[in-house]
Amino acid sequence: MSFSKTIFLSLLSISCFLISATSVETDYNLSAQSAIVVDADSGEILFEKDANDIIVPASTVKLLTAITALDYCDENETISLTQESIDLIHSNLGSSNINLQPGSQLSVRDCLAAMLIESGNECAYSLAQYVAEKNETDIKGFMDLVNSKAVEIGCSNTCLVDPCGLSKDENKTTAADLGKIAFAAYNIPIIQELVCSSNYDITYNETETKTLNHTNSMLFPNDYFYYDKCIGGKTGGFNQEYCNLISYNRNLDKTLICVVINSGKEARYYDTIYLMKKYLENASEKEASRYAMNVKSNYDSYMDSLLESFENNAVSSSDDNFLHIIVHHKFFPIFMVIVAIAAVCFLYSKAKKK
Repeated sequence: MSFSKTIFLSLLSISCFLISATSVETDYNLSAQSAIVVDADSGEILFEKDANDIIVPASTVKLLTAITALDYCDENETISLTQESIDLIHSNLGSSNINLQPGSQLSVRDCLAAMLIESGNECAYSLAQYVAEKNETDIKGFMDLVNSKAVEIGCSNTCLVDPCGLSKDENKTTAADLGKIAFAAYNIPIIQELVCSSNYDITYNETETKTLNHTNSMLFPNDYFYYDKCIGGKTGGFNQEYCNLISYNRNLDKTLICVVINSGKEARYYDTIYLMKKYLENASEKEASRYAMNVKSNYDSYMDSLLESFENNAVSSSDDNFLHIIVHHKFFPIFMVIVAIAAVCFLYSKAKKK
């Protein structure tokens, strides 16, 4: 085991010891900064938490981009991925994409699939450029159309500057407005079909194919965040920051839209499951809380078992896998505080010796 991993494991063990007495939770507390639950048929609001707070939408913006684009083009039209859209990905490290080359041609429908299912930024941007050109304008002009569409839908606090959601500082909306956008999107058949597809095959350059996999982990039975009532949705976020989730959930003849904003990368799933147990399945507060905490506990146990494997050298790890363990572990924030304190102490001792 490398020296750096040994140091990490030692510090993490200290972290676990320090908070072990207070780490047992009996009630589930919503992590999201804001949230809203909306009936997908009537638009009735069933629950809200600070739903009018201004938030960063991230890739949930793509729902409104899709709604707007369909006002100006048919799903069978063909578009080409632009060099500018590929450059956009390269200039935004970690930007989600479907790894196609500039000049690749695909239908509007498949472009929508790529941006809604796998959150392909190059597809969202190229589609926006295509619609802009049809309207003899540019991206800014397209975003004017998007913001006008937001007002038409009933949004009162939404102002967007790019079609992908990459602008952290300038794209603004609220959970309440995202609930309206999600409601409008669900009532457009092609968008409903795509956001509710866990896997989808697209064709590009006439003969080449690619399978898209949804970014919403709740859709997959083998995933720790699987929820059997979830039928679709749209994720958004910047790695561990501004993690959002719009989900569509169905129980018998009842379909609810759940929007959770600025939650953790994993916590957005716990939040959604908790809210859906209460408002979709009519579980009691205690039952919903217990169910969400069980999902959280199972995932934490999984991460602990992976960590234990590293400690025991039971598996050979790549640096990428080890990094995944570090940043997703439940004690990571406390670990970082301890590391910071240790660093300050070290620097102070060095300065004192001088």
